[in-house]
Amino acid sequence: MNARGIMEQLGPDPHIATEAGEEALVERQTRLRFYLGELRLAVFAFPTLVYPRPFTKQRHHSLVPRNVLRNHPGVYRAVVFPSQVVVNASRRLAFLDGCLRYVPVSAPRLYVTFSGRFSDYVQSNFDAKQRHNLTRTVRKFDELNSGKPSFRRFTKVSEMAAYQRLARTVAECTYQEHSLRVALPGTTQFLEQLEAGAEHDRVRGYVLFHQAKPVAYAHCSFNEDVLEYQIVGYDPAYAKWSPGTVLLYHILADQFSEGRASVLDFGTGESPYKTHFATHRTWCSDVYYFTPTISNVMLILAHTLVDYISVSTGKLLECLRVKSAVRGLMRRWRGLGS
Repeated sequence: MNARGIMEQLGPDPHIATEAGEEALVERQTRLRFYLGELRLAVFAFPTLVYPRPFTKQRHHSLVPRNVLRNHPGVYRAVVFPSQVVVNASRRLAFLDGCLRYVPVSAPRLYVTFSGRFSDYVQSNFDAKQRHNLTRTVRKFDELNSGKPSFRRFTKVSEMAAYQRLARTVAECTYQEHSLRVALPGTTQFLEQLEAGAEHDRVRGYVLFHQAKPVAYAHCSFNEDVLEYQIVGYDPAYAKWSPGTVLLYHILADQFSEGRASVLDFGTGESPYKTHFATHRTWCSDVYYFTPTISNVMLILAHTLVDYISVSTGKLLECLRVKSAVRGLMRRWRGLGS
């Protein structure tokens, strides 16, 4: 993970009116993160207007970023279109229609489409050996749990405090917390966001238990009919029982049964579990339209430079065949330093 794909939007979701004929935008604090490999160097937060629709519906809009920014002079630094489906390759930085258009990265987006039954999905998406291994993994965890219920879904406002507490129990021992600092937050502000989302039935919190102990969690939320798989983690002490895989298996079964989501979106970037469970992939980009100011130019150039150094260093370590060893050392160092 590096600077290319680290864009986080946090904060309330009030819709604001834009000029006539334009879709509503969402006002958010966007955090552009600077990473050297898995080492976070800095985070820069700034106010933006975000086009909030899921990647499945991002292709068509009538917004003109220049006009939107002019309607709010000095208030927002950029208009952001997250997860634009890539049709033609775009230059990373361009001056377009009075704005600085910045495209940090184009990356594959993997997802599961929900149609038919869960058993049909398992049958069609995995070959015989994969199905055998998957069902054996789930069965072994069930045996470890002595037949007790191991999976719980949290959706109600009254359940969010318990869900956050259980998820934080897991998050505190994950490398996402110690190395990447992207684990589920334990703040009162985030709890308020969970409760606000649950009030509108947009939150799906999932926890996997060994006996009464939480060992894996996943935080998901609905964006229209797309369920976004956002923050996940598992207790490394249980790694040999593949708790992340077991939890995702139950989440998928649950969503096939619930029937609300059309897609489970794994987000930008590839990883083995995404490749294993996904039914489709498409290429997407986060596209920023910044006002053309000196400070925004400096921000973009700094982000680009850090990304270039990160990618170049990664390629060099790969050529020297020491990338995995260095990553392991960094994770252990971050864990000891936490």
